[in-house]
Amino acid sequence: MKVFTAHFCHETNVSSSIPTTLDSYRQDFLYLPSDADGADRLRAVLARRNLFSILRDRGHEVVVGLIAAAQPSRATPRKDYEFLKRELLSSLKQALPVDMVALSLHGAQVAEGVDDCESDIVRAVRAVVGKAVPIGVLLDLHGNVGPELVQSADLVVAGIEYPHTDVADRAQHLVELLERTAAKAIAPVQALAPIPMTGHCFTTREPLRTILHELVTMQGKEGLLSLSFMHGFEAANVPRGAGVIVISERDAAHARHLADRIAMRLFAVRAEIINKPLTVEDAVRRAAAGPSPAVIAEVSDNPGGGGAGDATWLLKAILDAGIGRALFGMLWDPMAVSLARLVAPGARLPFRIGGKAGLRSGPPLDVDAVVVSHHDALVQTSFAGAEDLGPAAVLRVGETDILLISKRQQVLDPSCFAAAGLHASDYRVIGIKSVHHFHAGFSTLAPTILYASQEQSGTWRSDRLKRPVWPLDATPFEVDGRRWE
Repeated sequence: MKVFTAHFCHETNVSSSIPTTLDSYRQDFLYLPSDADGADRLRAVLARRNLFSILRDRGHEVVVGLIAAAQPSRATPRKDYEFLKRELLSSLKQALPVDMVALSLHGAQVAEGVDDCESDIVRAVRAVVGKAVPIGVLLDLHGNVGPELVQSADLVVAGIEYPHTDVADRAQHLVELLERTAAKAIAPVQALAPIPMTGHCFTTREPLRTILHELVTMQGKEGLLSLSFMHGFEAANVPRGAGVIVISERDAAHARHLADRIAMRLFAVRAEIINKPLTVEDAVRRAAAGPSPAVIAEVSDNPGGGGAGDATWLLKAILDAGIGRALFGMLWDPMAVSLARLVAPGARLPFRIGGKAGLRSGPPLDVDAVVVSHHDALVQTSFAGAEDLGPAAVLRVGETDILLISKRQQVLDPSCFAAAGLHASDYRVIGIKSVHHFHAGFSTLAPTILYASQEQSGTWRSDRLKRPVWPLDATPFEVDGRRWE
C-alpha cells in the first residue's frame, strides 16, 4: 500500500524561558520536502526503528513528508507553526492518492493561538485525504488529548512505558492496526475518558507496572484493539490532561465503558502512582546517608520538559553539603564551555556558572574550578538514539565534577558522562537533570534513586488547566457530571 508519513513533534512548556523558533527545529531536526532542506540528515533518521522504517520494512510504498522536532520549550510562534503545517500538507497533496496516513505527533504541542496542535494538524490532513483514507497517530504518553483528536483520526496510539523504551513497539502496533483498517478487516471505534489528575507517573513502579501489564495483555481480546494511558503534560497549560484512549472493533458502547472503567481504576490509585519529589536539601541529605552511588534527579529543571537546564539549586546543595566525590550534569552553559576551552586541562579559573535563563534557574554560582577536560563534540547514546550535546567541558570544584554542555539536553544515560571520561560508578552522589528517562540507564548501577524539586512560586502558568484536578484540588469533586473520590 502507498502510505504518507510525517513527524511533527514539540512538547510545549508555556512557562519555559527558552523560545521556540524554526532554528530550534533545525538544531534538533528539520526536513522540508519542498526544497530538501535537511535531506543530508534524513538517512540517519530513517535508519532508526520508527514509523518510517517499520512501514518501509513491511513492504509499503512510503512517502516521507515533513520531519520537524525541537527540544521542549515555549510555544512555537504562529507564523512558524503555520509554515511547518503548510509544508506537511503540501507534501501530502503531492503524494496523493494514498491508502493510509501515519503521523508521529506529540500530544502536548502548543503554538501561539493554537492550544491543540495535534487536533489542528489531523483535522487539516483529514480535509485533504477525505473520510475513506485511514489516519493513524502515534503519540508521546505525556500528551493532553481532547475529543477532537480521537474524532478526527481513525487510530490514536501512545507509548505505554515511561521511560519511553517501547516507542518502536507501539509504532509497530499502530502500523498493524492501520493496515487492517485500510484493508477493511476492522472498523475501529475510539473512546476517550479524561482523568482529572496531574503529575508524573513512573511505569517502572508498582502498582502502575502491574496495572498497565494487565491492560496491555487485554489488547486483541474481546474486540479490544488498543488502549493508551495518557499521563498529560501540565506545563502546556491547556484545558485537557490525563486520560485513557480505547480503540474497539465496531462497538462504541464497549469502548466508552472500558475507557471509563480504566480511568476510574487509575484515579483510585493516584496517590500511589504520582511521584512526590523531595526538596533538594532533603534529597542531598538522604543521598549522603544512603548506599552509593546515589542518583538525585532535579525534576524541576528538566530540559526534556522545557526546563532551561541551567538551574543551580541542586548543584549548590551538593557543593554546600561537602559529601565527598560527587558528579553533576548536564549543566547547560555555552559561555562557561567557551571559556573552559580557551585553556589547557589542569588550569584553574574563576567561573560564574548556571543561573542565566530566568527565575527558575536560581542565582549563578561563582566557583574556583579546575578545568578537567574539554571536548569539541560530545554525544549521548540511549534508548532514544544518539543525541548531540555540542562542545562540552568538565570542571572540578572541590571533590565535585561538573559536566557543562553547550547544546541543551536532559540526561538520558550514563553515556553522557562516560563520553567525557567520567564514570558514574566512581562517585558517591550523582546529580542529574531529568525526570525519569534516565532510569533505564542508571537503575542498574545506582542502589539509591531520588527525585528533587525546587519549584518557585508564580513561575508555572496553570490558569487554563481544567479544574477541579487532583492534587491541586481536594477530592471528592465532580467533573463532567461524574463524582471522583
